[in-house]
Amino acid sequence: MTIMKTLFLVLPTRLHISDVLHTEYIKELAGKYRVVVFLPTKNSSLEIDASSYYKHPNVIYQGIFDPSGKYWTLIDWLLRPELIRRYEDNPAVRWRNAIARKADKRRRLLRVVMQFVSKNLFSTDFFSFIERYTMPNFSWFKKQVERHHPALIMVASPGVKPVEPYVIACAHRLKLPTVAFDFSWDNLTTYPRHVRKTKYLICWNEFQREAARELHNYPDDRLFVSGTLRFDSYFRPLKGEEERSTFLSSKGLDPNRKTLLFASRAHLNFHRDIIRSFIHWQKEGVFAEPLNFFIRMHPLDKPEDYAEFMGVPNLYLGLAGTVKANTVSSKNNVETEEADWVIKKDSIRHTDICINFASTFSLEAFIFDKPVINIGFAGISSDILMFPHYAPIVETGASRVAMRMEDVLLFINDYLKDPARDRAARTAMVKKFVAPADGYSYKRNIGFIGEILKREGKVV
Repeated sequence: MTIMKTLFLVLPTRLHISDVLHTEYIKELAGKYRVVVFLPTKNSSLEIDASSYYKHPNVIYQGIFDPSGKYWTLIDWLLRPELIRRYEDNPAVRWRNAIARKADKRRRLLRVVMQFVSKNLFSTDFFSFIERYTMPNFSWFKKQVERHHPALIMVASPGVKPVEPYVIACAHRLKLPTVAFDFSWDNLTTYPRHVRKTKYLICWNEFQREAARELHNYPDDRLFVSGTLRFDSYFRPLKGEEERSTFLSSKGLDPNRKTLLFASRAHLNFHRDIIRSFIHWQKEGVFAEPLNFFIRMHPLDKPEDYAEFMGVPNLYLGLAGTVKANTVSSKNNVETEEADWVIKKDSIRHTDICINFASTFSLEAFIFDKPVINIGFAGISSDILMFPHYAPIVETGASRVAMRMEDVLLFINDYLKDPARDRAARTAMVKKFVAPADGYSYKRNIGFIGEILKREGKVV
């Protein structure tokens, strides 16, 4: 009789909880393995409210508290960023250095000292080795391993999110295999100094696989490409999807009008200025035709950030998901539950132009062949447009970058008159960043978990 293998599944943020616990992923995984799901708690009591998550005899929910504290500040804020210098030509690294050094004189001092040290002296692997034997509270994780006997440790990203550095360090000290299976398209290139290499990576796409090889020296046989879990719902019919007229009418919008989708972010006052401009342009009649405005708040945003726009005709304000009041520790309290995935899909496919700062929403709009306008005048938020993961979108012309408010109006009217404009570039970006794209990334991803277990001698 084959004994079902146990997996440790660490979900560090509500974004990853949404990707895994509110989709087919956890259902498929629990059908093959015993799964201990670790969710970050707000305090060391480790009490976790998992009442709204998938229930199955093979699934156990366990709180986990990041014990690093001052240790984390020393390693991740001071030492890794200033001593690891091989990525200094990366625009994302330069951007993060400039912000951090301005805020912390310790970083500035370390920078001066490190100018006299070889760029190749310190590496991410060096720090990962140090962390393996110095990470606080190793004994707690060891007890969990002795209790459940996991065959594989699954983390969302390779150590760039909360709790993960602790888990990866402890797992490697115990010589347990690790895999990062749900990391975002920018994690390897925007945060290269903070990567803790897991033994295996399951990537979204070939772009990530190349970054893993070139930037982090992963061998080819440790890399897999599954497609994007987060995008699966866009390629499969979902229960509850609505036709365009029904969906827009349910939001108080006119189905006879085209609709702008603004994937917003409450940064300084830019979001308000942009929405105010929409309203002003509509009143002045300078759009090519009358429009609806669908404003999708960022998960970190609060409704009060948009209070002045409540009740504006032909304008809908929507949350990014369901606000949760449970004990999970995260920067925000919003999760994308099953119904929210449907609304998100309908909001993209039933709108006509997507406007955002520099968001994953661009890829999501491209999937539905929707033109994208990026905001290039939002200060440091717009610098992201030239980060390694996003630069191909700008350089190929898949999106239009507005460098002033007047450009936003110009590009909106251009796309209203010719929605097919830049279509070839949009299609190319879908092939680059989204493929394979068939709605079954979760099945491939879990299939690779089985392949990893076989390689590790863990017979399934």
